[in-house]
Amino acid sequence: MAGKSNTSATFFAQKKLLGKANTSLLKTDGEELIGSNIQAASSQVFGQVLPENPSKTLYLMQSASNGGPATVEYIHFQIDVITGSTYNASDTGLGAGSDSGESSQSSGPHSYKFRFRSDYESSSSNPKKGNGNFSNTKILHETLGKVQLIPPFFSQAAPNPYIVEIFKDNGSGGIGDKIDLTDNIDWNVDYYNGILFIQDYDASKIPAHGKAFAYVGDFADGGFFENSLSGSLQKLTDGNSYLVAGNNVTITSASNGQVTISSTGGGGSGSSFFNETSSGFINTTGSVSFAGGEGASHTTTAVGTDTFFFVSGSLNGDDKSVFGGDLAVSGTLAVNKSAAVGSQVHITSAGKVGIGTSTPAYKLSVGGSMEIGEYLYHRNDTDTFVRLQSDEITLSAGDKNMINLKEDGVNTQVLIMSGGAASSYDETTGNDVSFYVSGSVGSAKTNSKGTAVFGGDVVVSGSFVNSDISGSLTQLTDGTSYILSNGSISVTTQSNGSIILSAANSVFNEYIGEANGSNTRFTLDHTPTANKNVSVFVNGQLQMPATNITGAPFQDYSVTGSVIFFTTGSLPPQESLLVANYTTNQSIS
Repeated sequence: MAGKSNTSATFFAQKKLLGKANTSLLKTDGEELIGSNIQAASSQVFGQVLPENPSKTLYLMQSASNGGPATVEYIHFQIDVITGSTYNASDTGLGAGSDSGESSQSSGPHSYKFRFRSDYESSSSNPKKGNGNFSNTKILHETLGKVQLIPPFFSQAAPNPYIVEIFKDNGSGGIGDKIDLTDNIDWNVDYYNGILFIQDYDASKIPAHGKAFAYVGDFADGGFFENSLSGSLQKLTDGNSYLVAGNNVTITSASNGQVTISSTGGGGSGSSFFNETSSGFINTTGSVSFAGGEGASHTTTAVGTDTFFFVSGSLNGDDKSVFGGDLAVSGTLAVNKSAAVGSQVHITSAGKVGIGTSTPAYKLSVGGSMEIGEYLYHRNDTDTFVRLQSDEITLSAGDKNMINLKEDGVNTQVLIMSGGAASSYDETTGNDVSFYVSGSVGSAKTNSKGTAVFGGDVVVSGSFVNSDISGSLTQLTDGTSYILSNGSISVTTQSNGSIILSAANSVFNEYIGEANGSNTRFTLDHTPTANKNVSVFVNGQLQMPATNITGAPFQDYSVTGSVIFFTTGSLPPQESLLVANYTTNQSIS
């Protein structure tokens, strides 16, 4: 039978009593970083009853009674080494056991942590999965007690289902051989934080998987109790009544602790006025109904289950509900609420008004059409407004007409910043003016305001008339080039919009040098327009240009810029004379 050493058992028990996990016999309790606790009964920690003998079916949610809340789940955990727990227990004072072979064990990790596997959330039906605690790869001790393993003392069944089982890896990431609780490595588990401690390290028995029940119910610290409370909450700590009856209220306590508050008259020192039979009576059963002509039986529930206060009246008649002074509403005010949403008016507690909508997003939201007589003003700025007139819309800022839209038969116009000096042309009288943008002639490229700038393309389907055109006309309306190059003519658009039309110059029989038998490089006087436009002659014999030009299987030379490079296999013989023909865009003197 395996036996834990006194040192190992003592450290484990002493550290747990001090609220610490035992991860290494090399550490004192003050050096341990992971917390622990003494798990208590359900009245102190677990708020719901646990089943005594649950089935060890993976990821099955189980309860203590049929139909009761699920409180335990059997889970396959991953077990990882805790950094810093490696040592040789055979060293003096480090707690090696006395079983066969344990006095000569090697150095290795002695502490391990339980964590959820990466497939937990896809395997489990736990409603708490993915909440940050019951989540994939989450380490149990990092939940600070929100995820706890169920300790064996919650069951008297044999075998006890709550005893943790640990396993080796099978070499492929799956569960291998089981490491029994009585194995010579002498292991134990802290059920509060999921910490596994091994007294005697054995390299052939490394734990990698664990199966255990975890508590998935509600905790008592959240105010949850499995059973109902008994007794009556009527007294404060000083002995005075918790509930005090005021005017027209009676408070009674039943033997089962239930408290009844009634308002049937009496119950206080004031006069009784409930169930008054005179006109305008008050009828209340926890709500108020000024029923009027509706009769004594008309309560607020006759209006709606969500109604607490009702005042009778008639629509479009003389029986109105009249409030003589100010009316203050702390919540939402709804007008015509029983009608369709489009016919309602809502004023929310945030000061937003909705007409035709019950959920206004702005200070005024209109869920439909809206009619304005003439002006829509900017608040505290009377000369900034939108003006609506018959067949005309004007947008003004600072008492200046910025945009004017007018429909007048054949004289329909869009005018932008129209209305200049008194001597200026009045474009509103121009029968041929449909779209007008005001400005100042000669303001372009100066510090004077008055230039109309269009940031993107400007498309004109008819004639374009102007005395001063700047920029570059390089494209037609279909996107094709306005000016095309052809033959030896090239077209180049400059950054300032200007266009350069140029034709290449031809150079014939330019002497480029005499070969010395080893020189492979010869330089032209000018840069060619294109490599394909260069012809080289050696002693009058035409040489083969680069293969990417001719498609031939070999080449004599290539051109880079204004330099001609011969291949070593086509090196011009000594005293050979070389000339070249080519075109160039450079000027020729």
